[in-house]
Amino acid sequence: MNRRNTPRGQMSMGKGGPAIQMMEGAMRAMFEPPPPLEFKKSVCKRKPPTVEGVAAMLKGKGAANLFEKGVPPPPEKFETPRQKHARIAAAKKKTDEEGLKDKISKWNPKDDPKTKGDAYKTLFIAKISYDTTEKKLRREFEQFGRIQSIRMVQDEDGKPRGYAFVEYENEDDMRVAYKRGDGRKIDGRRVLVDVERGRTVRNWLPRRFGGGLGDSRKERPKKGHEAEWRERERLAAEAKEAEKEAKREKERQEERARRDREREEREKSRPAGKDGDGGDGKRSDSRERGRRGDSRDRSRSRDGSRDRRRRSRSRDRRR
Repeated sequence: MNRRNTPRGQMSMGKGGPAIQMMEGAMRAMFEPPPPLEFKKSVCKRKPPTVEGVAAMLKGKGAANLFEKGVPPPPEKFETPRQKHARIAAAKKKTDEEGLKDKISKWNPKDDPKTKGDAYKTLFIAKISYDTTEKKLRREFEQFGRIQSIRMVQDEDGKPRGYAFVEYENEDDMRVAYKRGDGRKIDGRRVLVDVERGRTVRNWLPRRFGGGLGDSRKERPKKGHEAEWRERERLAAEAKEAEKEAKREKERQEERARRDREREEREKSRPAGKDGDGGDGKRSDSRERGRRGDSRDRSRSRDGSRDRRRRSRSRDRRR
């Protein structure tokens, strides 16, 4: 059987075969003709323009107006990601400080209706566990003395904030609790005990206004940058010490200048003597005699010590 007698859609080899339409997709693609080629126009390569210098622009009537005159503008500074981060942090810090100034001006712990009792009999207890109750706190601190009141500070939702104020009936009991209660472990956490400083220390600011005594807000070194951070801290400490030394030196110079002025004023106010030394001639003569006597005594003592050394040497030789 040749191709001419092969029915349409049948294979030409062998005694016949299945139709191409009955084959699977991948097998059928092998026997189907590909799509016709897409017609593409020939590419026309244009001649590139010639590059010339600025000499042609300088020759002509309007050549003077092609260039700028005067001082060129300053170049724009490029801001690195680190500088951008520092700028944003500084702007945020400035905004926060301005907001804190308003809050600090309105804050007055003495006018707070929640703070009652004697401030010199009150303890401030921080780092309290959120599971600690007022009853448990009273049982732990009542062993130092009789407690008059306890105030557990809570937020607007009624959840504990982790610190409280304990007021004792006697100030001596408060002092004992302040010395012995610090570091006591309550419900798995060691509490921090301190006196109430809001109403007893002038210009005191709480932690939310940037005050407090803790160092948890101090800058910490990032991982892998400990050596750089220590070097920066050392340079800052040296600069601070140098500033203090310069201030002390300035104060010493001012003190010397003040003493010199006082000495000059005393000399000017002292009445002139006979010999023009600002005092009596007899007094100066007595001072001069005293100086001569002291020098003679010193020379005699030196001579005596030399004689004693010579005697001791001679004795050693005899032995």
